[in-house]
Amino acid sequence: MNSLILLTTAIPRGDLHKKTINLFYEKFIKYLDGYMIHHIINIDYPKKIKSLFSRDDTIKLFEQISYSNVKKYYILPKNANFCKAYCYVIAKIYEKNIINEKTILWWMEDDWTIIRDYNFVPLLRFLDTKNTGLSFTDNSPLCSFRGGPVMNYSFFTNYFDIHKSISIQDDPEYKVGKRIRNQIDYENEIGIFCIYLLEFYRDNIKKKIKQYQYYYKRKFNKNIKIKYFIGFMERIEDENVYLYEYENQDSLSGISWQNIRQMCKNMSIEEFRIYSGKNSLNYINFFPNIFEDVGRKFASENNLIKSENSYK
Repeated sequence: MNSLILLTTAIPRGDLHKKTINLFYEKFIKYLDGYMIHHIINIDYPKKIKSLFSRDDTIKLFEQISYSNVKKYYILPKNANFCKAYCYVIAKIYEKNIINEKTILWWMEDDWTIIRDYNFVPLLRFLDTKNTGLSFTDNSPLCSFRGGPVMNYSFFTNYFDIHKSISIQDDPEYKVGKRIRNQIDYENEIGIFCIYLLEFYRDNIKKKIKQYQYYYKRKFNKNIKIKYFIGFMERIEDENVYLYEYENQDSLSGISWQNIRQMCKNMSIEEFRIYSGKNSLNYINFFPNIFEDVGRKFASENNLIKSENSYK
């Protein structure tokens, strides 16, 4: 059986987890019967949260997730600290010896709800290429922790796992991004892919092409070579993907999707693996998105303010 590790840093949120973590299982467990799921959950308990919600009730809510192929591991720190939580969930992987080179890992924070429930599992084939990460969340470029990333073993070990070197005062998301930017060899390349699943768009795909070039140009050294691709698949289960490489997002302005499709190169999934395998790192955003943020609304409704690595 394949192995999937979910890494969750949580806080008590009342019944909100029914719309996030629990809803993930409700919607997707039927697609994941071929996976043994190890779900590591760190539940911080900030002082402000203690006056609002119960950590014991949160555990009871997570215990409603009961499937034969799901094993949960709880971490209940005395002091709340997001960086420590990041380190704890990763350390637990090695403590329990549940990782190998075929393992898929998913950074799944507890404040993302499901807005679409299509079967994403066939898209995990794209993780067969070394150093590859995926995202099913809007506004989530490479280095983002927004609803992901979903990672293969090499991406996780080479770029994401810094739990032994990070300081507890640091922001893990920022530090992971910095590691990626610092470790990419200038002689190699990053592949950034934005792939639309056309079966969910019917005849209307008047969407902005999201490659987040503004982010990469601002965050990455100009000497790092980044290749940008837009692409599509007719159906998730297809063995072909259509890709078009371009240098500047503005060059696609005003071009119809019909013309973009004509410009795309048709390649098999195996050809894609060989082609993308030449890059130092690959990151793929799939559209339409599956996840949507509900954490900001929760914080606003409960007058929570982020302070360093926790809430106050």
